[in-house]
Parts: sequence; structure tokens; C-alpha cells
Amino acid sequence: MAVTARSKDATAARLRQWAAAAVRHANVAEAEDTEYLIATVEGCPGAWAYGTTAADAVAYLESVLVGWADVKLADGDTDIPEMGGINLVRGP
Repeated sequence: MAVTARSKDATAARLRQWAAAAVRHANVAEAEDTEYLIATVEGCPGAWAYGTTAADAVAYLESVLVGWADVKLADGDTDIPEMGGINLVRGP
């Protein structure tokens, strides 16, 4: 089955929607021995972002989560948590 530009655009939009929902569950903590804050989302191991403010860390985390989920999907992983009613593994 050929992948069209339209299906790639739809997938990218769905990833962005999922990531926007995911950051609503972000946890922000102080990083040890630095002035940075680290943002993570439970259920997304290895996906984290840092910033000098919580808002910066969470904003960066959103783009990190898009890449994290994209790689997971490309690898055929099925352990991507549902966020905001969006299940990337199952589809629409």
C-alpha cells in the first residue's frame, strides 16, 4: 500500500494532537545540581525535556513527544499510552 502525502499529513496531525493532549499530564521537577526543570509524562519512558521555567520545559516536551511517538510507531511498538482519547496504536 502506497503512503500518500495526505496520509503522512494526517499522521503528523494526529501525532501533534496526541502530544498536545499528553503534555496536559506533564510532571515537572527540578533537575539535580542544575538550574533546569525536567518535564516528563508518565507512560512515555525516555521522553523528557528541560527548560529554565516549567512552561519552557513543557513546551519543548510537546515536540519531543511527537518524535518519541513517531519513532515508536515506526518500530512497531504498541506500548504508546492513549492521551486525550487518542490511541495512536489502534488508530482513529
